[in-house]
Amino acid sequence: MNRIGSLIIAISLLAVSTSFGQFKFGVKGGVNFNNVNGLNTSYYEAANNITRYHAGIMAEIRIPILGVEADLLYSAKGSTLTEATTGTISDFKSNYIDLPIMVKIYFIKILNIHMGPQFEFLLSAENGGQNIKDQFKTSQMSGVIGVGVELAFLYTALRYNFGLTAIGLETSPEFDQSKLNTFQISVGIWLMK
Repeated sequence: MNRIGSLIIAISLLAVSTSFGQFKFGVKGGVNFNNVNGLNTSYYEAANNITRYHAGIMAEIRIPILGVEADLLYSAKGSTLTEATTGTISDFKSNYIDLPIMVKIYFIKILNIHMGPQFEFLLSAENGGQNIKDQFKTSQMSGVIGVGVELAFLYTALRYNFGLTAIGLETSPEFDQSKLNTFQISVGIWLMK
């Protein structure tokens, strides 16, 4: 199917879905509390939390008790690593474009729980200031669970993102079984509601 046909179908689906539900669009940002699990202990003896950030746009289609939210986020992640042989401590930092797609269940008008997959696309990775992007997969997937509160145009959410796929390449023994886990606190504003 050509691009114009795909675009016409996408616009038609959006028009139909918004005629049956409420469409909202906004911006959000917040903090990430990150850690890396599953490190090879021959290389790193410990991984500790590091605080970073996320920011981007969000959109939701909602019918009375259900909603589907999709975000497009720049997300900074990582962990503080302690090398096994030297005890040297370094900050592992990675930057991603995250695309979470959440199914939301509204218990009352302002309170929801949500869950779904998150697709993550690597932009950069460094450890102790050195570029190590070539040791990581260019994309991976996480599961997300969370709770959200909406008051008029204000939105806030608490989410836990747990890695479903390893972040490192099979040729990178330090990270080949490692997964990123992130606890997120977000605040957003619905610009169109």
